[in-house]
Amino acid sequence: MGYRVAVRLLRRNPRRAALAGAAALAVAVAVAVPLTVAHRGGGGAGSAGRPTVPATAGSLAAATPTATQSATPSASATAPASPSATPTARVTPRPATPTPPPPGCPAASGTPPAGTLAVNFPTALAFAPDGRLFWSERRGTIRVLQGGVARAFATVATVTTEPGGGYSERGLLGLALSPSFAADHYVYAFYDLTDRVHQDIVRFTDCGGVGTAMKTTSDF
Repeated sequence: MGYRVAVRLLRRNPRRAALAGAAALAVAVAVAVPLTVAHRGGGGAGSAGRPTVPATAGSLAAATPTATQSATPSASATAPASPSATPTARVTPRPATPTPPPPGCPAASGTPPAGTLAVNFPTALAFAPDGRLFWSERRGTIRVLQGGVARAFATVATVTTEPGGGYSERGLLGLALSPSFAADHYVYAFYDLTDRVHQDIVRFTDCGGVGTAMKTTSDF
């Protein structure tokens, strides 16, 4: 009977019948879903079908240590050890031991100058361990202040001008005493040769304030 009524309604008004069917289906779903959830969640506190409650963000953060917390060492572990004091040694320089002059040479000594010296275009100077002052003059003379008096120690042949008399920076340009002057009495000089092409380093032996035994050690 109901089937026949439904067929008659469908034939008379298909659109109304379709709407009625959709409404009935929606009501059926609304009633069936709560019943299904209630059925699955039943069974008491110890039931195996009891749904589990997902953990919140706060509970996860509290339960799971972060990589920063596990990887960061404590302050006591990273604190650098205090450096230990470096031992130092005190070195007391020993005074130079005077040595005798070369054979046949008188002993020579002097004191540093206390005033102004009359010099001619000095280019270098050096103090000897015995207190004397040596200096070089551009025109080729090496002098020494000995016993309070300036005297010529040695000379070299050099030039101070270009060909024709033009300006030049040539001449006797350097002077140095041997690091072991107290033992070997060597005095070195650097100067331009008269050919305006080569330069030499020569060595003198101090003999009581006079340069002797001149020897060329380097040629450029």
